[in-house]
This record gives sequence, structure tokens and C-alpha cells, in this order.
Amino acid sequence: MKTPTFLLLMLIAVCSGAIAQPQISYIIPDIGTPGMNTYVEIIGPTTGSGNFGADGLYPNNPGDPVRVEPNTTADAAKIVVGPIVVSWSGRMIATQVFVKPGVANGTVQLKVTVGGSSSTVDFEIVSPQNLGAIGNGVLDAGSPTNVITLGSGGTAGTRSKRGAMIVQTLTLRNGTFTVSTTDTDPGTPGNQGFLPLILISKKNIAINFDATLKLDASGLDGAAGGGGGGGKVCDGISGNSGTNGGKGYTGGGSGGQNNAIGGNQYNNNPGESSGTSGNGLNGAKGGGGNASNCGGPEGTGGGTGHPFGKGGDGACEGLVNGQYGGGGSGAQQQAGGGGGYGTAGAAGGIASNAGKSHGNVYGVPVAGGSGGGSGNPQTLTFGCAGEGGGAGGAVGLLPTISSRTPAQSLPVAQTLPILRAPRLALPAEGAGREDTLGWGPKFKGRLGERGTPKGGTEPMVAETAGRGAHATMALLQPALP
Repeated sequence: MKTPTFLLLMLIAVCSGAIAQPQISYIIPDIGTPGMNTYVEIIGPTTGSGNFGADGLYPNNPGDPVRVEPNTTADAAKIVVGPIVVSWSGRMIATQVFVKPGVANGTVQLKVTVGGSSSTVDFEIVSPQNLGAIGNGVLDAGSPTNVITLGSGGTAGTRSKRGAMIVQTLTLRNGTFTVSTTDTDPGTPGNQGFLPLILISKKNIAINFDATLKLDASGLDGAAGGGGGGGKVCDGISGNSGTNGGKGYTGGGSGGQNNAIGGNQYNNNPGESSGTSGNGLNGAKGGGGNASNCGGPEGTGGGTGHPFGKGGDGACEGLVNGQYGGGGSGAQQQAGGGGGYGTAGAAGGIASNAGKSHGNVYGVPVAGGSGGGSGNPQTLTFGCAGEGGGAGGAVGLLPTISSRTPAQSLPVAQTLPILRAPRLALPAEGAGREDTLGWGPKFKGRLGERGTPKGGTEPMVAETAGRGAHATMALLQPALP
């Protein structure tokens, strides 16, 4: 009579082990190069508290409850993994991956083990790219009005599947420099071009005073790493059908046209994002849009730029709240809320729709700003509210520390390659404001404001949209030669 009980206990144990298997959404950066170590962030599902165990520092020794190690003996011959830090309620692991000198390019796997259960993620060993017309690392746009898009191919280099680049050296001169958001991994659902750019250099990274590194949004759409703005919503019997949500790390909520007095009704799509259905690659929720229980489209929320944040509510969901980053929809005839980041965003007529503050002063994980919510129109004839502004993006810069200069020996802390502060461009309408750049673990950007009036022909229509929070720059732990 004890056998059935024993078998049941065995089944429960097996099932419990399967449930405890750690889930890896992505690793960023996902590349390294021989002879260098690379700081990496392993991101788990946004809803997976405890996915990587308890928060804390782990030496990464045999027997530790949480480990990250090469998956096979062949992988161990190529890479070494350092101690690990689990944070964000067990949803993220930070560590260093050292690629041994002289190893060939190719794919290795990192094995993440939590409580005896394991999962793996690919890590690519690559050669540094030589950017510029003659391969010397100098990108010269030729004029302040000319634009070069980093990661767009050719002399501007290419991004890895998870959006990173490794270069020999890099100097930006005489022009405006943006970041490509072209999909970097067509084999994975979503557009991973909206992940933050992680730029690693074997030598220095310099941005000349005549160069502008532009991480601003473009109207509705966020920059690489930033959230999309809430889509435009219209009322009326004909004409404008509104817009899709803005593109970004997570997308803005789907706009549309409300069928006032028997007119047409359109429900558009949430903004393109790094994952599916407007959500982030790890499932972070995008901006709220048009739910099935609504009689017609209403105001929409902005998407978050943070993997553990959340897009703002859409009015169709019965709420007009800002969330952790994303600005919420406006109430009837009111503006949407601005995206938040280091502090809350600007409220759009009601205090609750401001995007909430989130993140930390360390810039971990690397994340962009969050989009603003759209306005919410109300008219019996025709009119549109303003769409939400997309958010500025994020870029992590990892130059190499050298312990000597040709002239003299200096302490390591004094030999960080000079990173000249760029003139960050004034934003496109609805995007972030001019940034503040300074030394430290995080270059902290000022928050965006409520957007300027847009659209709307009826006096009772909310014409003002939310504005996204600004981009951030992070100087991550530099790589050692």
C-alpha cells in the first residue's frame, strides 16, 4: 500500500524540479572577444520573482545555490565566468565573462544553475569591428547636419543579435550619430533592434565636441532601448483612424477611431517591440491600448523602457494610471501623462497618469526611458487627441582601461580613456529633453515633459499628448586588457 504514495511523491518531486528551472529571456551583451572580459546582464522574465534564486553575491563556486558556468568542457576551454550578483528580486544576474586569448570565433553556452536545475544561453565570440572609411575607428560625418547611424552596416558596423557591438577603437567626429533599430535577430519574434546598444571597445571611445550622439525618440517611436508612445485615438464619423502605438523596447498602446454616432471603428496595433504583442523580450508589459471590453478606442498608455517596468494604462482598461515608466492615458478630454524614470513624469491633467519613478542610480540593468500616454478625445463629430511621445534610448559604453600611458605610469583610476561629453541634440516633438552627462556609474538624464499640442480640431478634444522620459547613458565597468 505504500507504493502508490511513494510514486506520487516521486512525481511531485519531478514536477517541482521542472517548475524551478530558471528561465532566461536574454543576455546583454551577448558577445565577447578573445583576451577581454565583458560585463553581462542575464535577464529573466519580468514576472519571474525568484527565477534566479535569492538576491545577493555568489562566489560562483561548486556547491553554490546559484551558478553561471561554461556549459561543456569545450566551452570551459574558451571562457571563464566570474562571481555573480543576483538582483531585482531574482530576475537578473550580473557577471563577467572572460574570453581566453587566441580562441577561435564561435558560439559557446553559459549554463545557469539554480537549486540544481539549469538552463543555457548562447554567447558569441567575435572579432572586434574596424569602423570608419579606412578601418581606423574614426567615423566622420563630414558636416554637423549629416547623420551616421551606428550599427547600420558597412563602415558604421553591425549590432549583434542582442544589440551589442565590439570595436577596436571609436572616435565620432563632425556630425550627428544615431543608433540603428533594424531587427538584429529575424529568427526571434519581435524586433531586437530596440534593445539598448552596448558598445565595447578594445581601446578608447571618444566623442568629439563637434559630434552629437543622438538617442532621442522620433515622434511616437522610441530610440533603441526606449519605450514607444501611446497611439493616437480619434472620435468621429469619418476621417482619421488614429495610429498604431509607438515602437520601442516595449510598444505604446494601440490607437484607433471610436465609432461615434454609428461611424466607423478602427482598432490599430500596439507598437512594434523587442518582444511580441508590444511587450518586451522578457515579457515586460507595453502600453495599454484597446481591450475587447471597450465600446470603442479610448486613450492609450506609453511603453516602458525597463525590463522590470510596466507600460502605462490605457483608458479602455478602466484606469488612467501611469506605471513604472510608461505614462498613462488621459481621462476624457485630458492629456496623457509623461513617462517617468529617475523621478515621476509630468501629469497630464490628473496626477495619477504620470509615469512612475523606477530604476536605480547604478544604471543596472541598462534601460532607456518610457513613453508618454496619449490624450483622450471626446466629441460627437470628429477630432483626435495627441499621441504619446516616444522615449529616449539607452547606450552602455565600455572602453578599455589601460594601466600605462606612453608618457608615464598612472593609477588605473586616472587612465580611463577620455570620453568627451557629446552635445545631445534637442528632441523631436514628444521625445526626451537634452541630457545631462557626467562621470559616474550612470549618466542620469532629466525627465521628459508633457508634449506640445498635436492634432484635434474640436474645442472639447484633448490635444496634448504625454512626453517620454529621456535617454540614459551608462559607463559600465570597463573591460580589462
